[in-house]
Amino acid sequence: MLDGNNGSVLAIVAVGILTAIAVWGLLYGLIVTFLGPQARVKSRVQQFVTYEGLVPIDEAEARELQRESLFAELDHRWENRSLFRTIKDDLEAADVKLTPTELVLIEAAVGVGLAFILWALVPYIGLALIPVGLVAGVIGVRSYIRYLGRKRIQKFEEQLPNNLSVLASSVKGGFSLFQALQLMSKESAEPSKTEFTRVIQEIALGNNMGTALANLSKRIPTEDVDILTTAITMQQQTGGNLTHVLDVVAATVRERHRVEREISALTAQQRFSAILLAGLPFVLGAVLFFISPSYMGQLFQPGWVLCMPTGAVILTIIGFVVMRRLADIDV
Repeated sequence: MLDGNNGSVLAIVAVGILTAIAVWGLLYGLIVTFLGPQARVKSRVQQFVTYEGLVPIDEAEARELQRESLFAELDHRWENRSLFRTIKDDLEAADVKLTPTELVLIEAAVGVGLAFILWALVPYIGLALIPVGLVAGVIGVRSYIRYLGRKRIQKFEEQLPNNLSVLASSVKGGFSLFQALQLMSKESAEPSKTEFTRVIQEIALGNNMGTALANLSKRIPTEDVDILTTAITMQQQTGGNLTHVLDVVAATVRERHRVEREISALTAQQRFSAILLAGLPFVLGAVLFFISPSYMGQLFQPGWVLCMPTGAVILTIIGFVVMRRLADIDV
């Protein structure tokens, strides 16, 4: 199959994508059929009924509420399991507007589509590759969500020193810590705006400052946020100059970021070497395949010879991970 024209390969990939969409639509339709009426009733009632302290929501929020209510029953059935909590933490860290059940359905759909592509591309051993496709689909979607979470956390860390300086200046100007957090949540950019707004909302709903900041450290699991949470909690329990505490925390976080940037500059060559050495075999393989498809296609024939490119890919990935870990220095 691999020595055919490119049109057939593209057609298989397109059919695989359509298969994933069809599987997602089928699963979503089944959930709508069995749980949809109850969710629609709840969303319509909450759209027009004003509860104490709340205002009626608009049409867009009503659709969002209906979608969340649709999967609320399924989420409730397995919310005590560790897998549910892990998925929920990943979604909150990435700020992706999906429920854990929706993410599982997307992973299943992508896995089925990828399994179909592998089965169609390698017809002789395609049945053995179906589990590989399913697992790769789940891992791929989850890895992408975690990648979004890491990027969002990194952006929050970059904004934290300036936010702490604003917080310290507000307290020095006579604001209380709660008022300073409110001001910072309004003036900050995303994702700091969203995260500090959640802290304000939790305090307004009855949680104390320590609990709200502890929840922040769970959503943003970094040492900088842990330092901020510990410093504010200890200051509230033991007393002291809050402005001085915030200034010290801001200076500490800023110094840590300076050291991290310096280490990143010193290890740039090692990280570039890892990328170059890992990508070079794939680039050369693609070039040789373009020059002589029949020659390179012999490596992908069914049989033991197929273990050679498979082993090469696995060893290349392992080497890339090891080289990146060697260049990764914690501060």
